[in-house]
Amino acid sequence: MFSKGDHKTDLIKSVIIFATLTVIVIGAFGFYLFSNSQALVAKEVSRDSLYRLQHVRDYLETTVLKRYEELFQDKVVSTAFQKYDGLGLLLDEPNGNLGYRFLVLHNDIQNAKLAQEGLSNITVHFLKTGYTVDSRYIYEKPGNSKDAGFLGELSRFPLNRWTIRDGGEGERVMTYLQSLPYGSSHDNAKGYLYLDVSLDYVTGLLGGMLSSKEERFYIVDEDGKTLLTNSGQAAAGFDRSNELAGTAASVTVREEAGRTTVWAYSPASLSRFGWGFYVARPLDSLLIESKKLQHNLFVASIVAAVAGLAISLLMSRRVYVPLKKMMSNLQTLHRSLEKTRLLKLIHGDTEEAGSYSFAERSQFAVAYIRLRSGELDLGTLGQQFHNKPFQWDALAVSREELVVLFVLEPEEQGADATVKETLRSLQEELSGVCRFSAGYGRTTDRLALVSESFGEAKHAARYEFLFGPSAVVGFHEVEARRNALEDMNFERFEKGIHAQDMEAVSMYLEEFERTLIDGGCGIETAEWALMQLSVCMRRMALHYRLSDRLEIPDMSRTLKEGTLGEGLERIKVDVRQMIAWLSSDAPHAHAETINVIQRYIHEHLHEDISLDGVAELVSFSPSYISKLFAEVLHVPFIEYLSRARLELAAELLRDGQESVTRIAERAGYSNVQYFCTKFKAKYEVTPNQYRKLTRAAAVQTEVV
Repeated sequence: MFSKGDHKTDLIKSVIIFATLTVIVIGAFGFYLFSNSQALVAKEVSRDSLYRLQHVRDYLETTVLKRYEELFQDKVVSTAFQKYDGLGLLLDEPNGNLGYRFLVLHNDIQNAKLAQEGLSNITVHFLKTGYTVDSRYIYEKPGNSKDAGFLGELSRFPLNRWTIRDGGEGERVMTYLQSLPYGSSHDNAKGYLYLDVSLDYVTGLLGGMLSSKEERFYIVDEDGKTLLTNSGQAAAGFDRSNELAGTAASVTVREEAGRTTVWAYSPASLSRFGWGFYVARPLDSLLIESKKLQHNLFVASIVAAVAGLAISLLMSRRVYVPLKKMMSNLQTLHRSLEKTRLLKLIHGDTEEAGSYSFAERSQFAVAYIRLRSGELDLGTLGQQFHNKPFQWDALAVSREELVVLFVLEPEEQGADATVKETLRSLQEELSGVCRFSAGYGRTTDRLALVSESFGEAKHAARYEFLFGPSAVVGFHEVEARRNALEDMNFERFEKGIHAQDMEAVSMYLEEFERTLIDGGCGIETAEWALMQLSVCMRRMALHYRLSDRLEIPDMSRTLKEGTLGEGLERIKVDVRQMIAWLSSDAPHAHAETINVIQRYIHEHLHEDISLDGVAELVSFSPSYISKLFAEVLHVPFIEYLSRARLELAAELLRDGQESVTRIAERAGYSNVQYFCTKFKAKYEVTPNQYRKLTRAAAVQTEVV
């Protein structure tokens, strides 16, 4: 049995020993983290910079520029020019005698440019005629174009690749050149067509992909000259020997003006266009958390050394709380530097996507959710998908966009239907919380093809424009929508406005919507059709001088955020307002139109004048012309025409010596007998009697 003093001594010894061990362990652990934290952060930043560099390069070459190349092939070549059965005439005609075709071409180029954001200009140059057509003007001589210097260099400019140059308007542009006929060499070219994309627009897109304002990117040519950057600083020199060795992208850390900067470089051999890519990232902008951690660890070690006894007595609490805080800081820092697995997976980076635990031969499908109202976070999504018969992962791209990866059972039948049913069910369950549309891609059993399913999901989600703000659309439902657009008969829309017939306009807009939805056309075609309808509205407002009173909606915002139904509803409201103003201001609004018709009638009385011909002259319907004559002149059109003919005949009888037959012809009457009948009905005497009476009256006046 030990004495009380022995117990106290042993307690003191055990406390001292335990406190010493605690201080040593905490001090060693803290010193290790203190000395290695910056190196760990630098390593993580280097990996993340390399990934971001590859993402910037792939986004520019395979997404941004590829999109304009597809516009060139699908929209400009296939759509804008396929109706030019006489395009060969424009290339071969030596005298430029096809002016109306150049006007049509100019109009279509304008429409193609308006439909694509960032597109600065589209230009077609014909070598034989010297004509040049772009989205601004038609030039009979190349020298009149602001891009005349570049036109003279076309035969020495590389075909079918992007090149950066100074545009005709003084801005820097990226140019894609194609010879005409399509696919011909410079030696066989009869003309050229090229696209110009604003360099400022491309710089803004790439700059938005960076994580901070201090992060910089550079694109250089094979000589190291900077082609594109978001920074005013010059690109630092870089060891490009690894490029000559044919190796992959690399990273280096260097000191610049007292700051540690991580430089990532992608060699020209990895670029479609032979360009080198740099991304520069100041390390100190990401080391704030690391320095805070170092400070906390240093303070914790000093406190542990000074208060070893208290630490030993309260070990369970004193050790647990700092350790938990330290681990929390490390996890926060790690999340800020490491991209989520799903983000890397949907961008095709399967090696860096991390480890997923899936059953062999699982089926994958990606859904793209776009919020229209309310909020939908990952926590709410997890609650709704709890106990569902599939695995899933999700990523919030922005406050309005979510990406969901569905992992379905191997060889499950009707996998597409399962995804659609799940999204529909989610809409119903969250109907009071949020409202969204969704698109989903085709299922695949290969993890490497998840990025393709993501691209298909984004494309399918765009069809909310056609199918409404709550649409759930699968890529398999829209991939076959490539039917050519029927004749939308926009003239019928304009005639309805001319006739102030709101019922006819409403009926046309309903048929317009049904044609686009049920006609099997693609989303690009539907967007183009709505833009054309907006152009018709603007033309009507200008025609009736209502531009200062009627604000025509900008359909570019509707194309991005709205739907076809919303756009047509806005157009219907504006048409109704336009017709109301026309009805209230009809005499004043159409006074000039009546004057034009009157001048035409009096200048062509000797010709065969019809109501249909006059209506075509001023682009109105015959019924509307009759209505205008009744409202403005208070006389029917036929009666006005008859009165004008007879008044001319009476004037010729009074002042001339021509025969009655000749006077009838000059007044527009081919039948003399019918002329005499109409003349007598108006003046109550025959033409010969009228001539004698007027001359006798004139003689009597002279005598008096």
